[in-house]
Amino acid sequence: MRLQVDRTVQRNLNRFRTMMQRILHKGRRAKRHHPETRDHLDLSILVHKESGQIQFPELSAELAINHTSWQPLVLRICFVKKGEATVEALSHKVEEPFCCTDFSNQAYLRLKETVEGLTHACQRLKGAQDLHKLIAALSEMGVDPLALLPEGEMILEAWQPVDRVEAEKLLRKRPVGSFLLRKDRYAEWLESSLQSAYEEPIKCFTLTYLAHDEMVREKAILHFHKGWIIYDDDTELRETTYPSLRELFRPLF
Repeated sequence: MRLQVDRTVQRNLNRFRTMMQRILHKGRRAKRHHPETRDHLDLSILVHKESGQIQFPELSAELAINHTSWQPLVLRICFVKKGEATVEALSHKVEEPFCCTDFSNQAYLRLKETVEGLTHACQRLKGAQDLHKLIAALSEMGVDPLALLPEGEMILEAWQPVDRVEAEKLLRKRPVGSFLLRKDRYAEWLESSLQSAYEEPIKCFTLTYLAHDEMVREKAILHFHKGWIIYDDDTELRETTYPSLRELFRPLF
C-alpha cells in the first residue's frame, strides 16, 4: 500500500522537473564544445522533517530556512550505462547515508516515494544515451506518481489480502487519497459471472480508498478488452471506460 496519490509527492516531483529544466537551460547557454563526461549529478535539497516536502535551494533562494525543521540532503542521479540510471538520497556529506530517525514517519514515506518515483521514471527513459540526454528527458517527465509505475507493478504495490475491516484500519493511518486494491467475495462472484457471460478474460477488484471527506469508500472496478471501468451494476458494461488505472482514479481522487 505504499503507492498513493499524494499531493506532497506530486509537488516534489514537479519541483524536480523544474530543476531539470533549470539545469538544461543553463547547459544550453554554456559553451558546447566540451563533451559531457560526468556519470552522476548531485543536487542539494532540503527536506522538511515533518511533511516530507522537498525544496531545491537554487529554485527557492528566498526561502527562510529553519534548520530545526529542514534537513539538508543530496539527491544523486547516477547514469550507470545506456538506458540505466538510479536515484538515491544521501547525507549532505554525500558519501554517507542519511539518518532517517530525524524524520517523521510521514516525511520518510514521502521522501522514499519521491525517490522511488524518480527511479521508475529513469528506468522508463531507456533511450537516454548519456547524463545530459537523461536530464533533458526528465525535464519533460510527467509529474503524477501513478504515471511513473508500470500498471502491473502498480497493482502489486497497492494489493492487500485483507477484508473491509482490516482495509479501514490500514487506511485510517494514511493521508487522504490513499488506496488499496483487494478482492472480496463480491468481486470474486462478479468476475466469475462476467467471464461466463462474455467468454473473455475479465478481472475484478475492490478499490478501497480514503476520500476527501476522510471517509473510507469502496468501488468495484474491472478490466476487460476495452479498458477499465467503475462497475455500477450495468451487466452490459456501458459505464465510462478508462484507458488506464491512472485515468480511472482521477474522478475519485
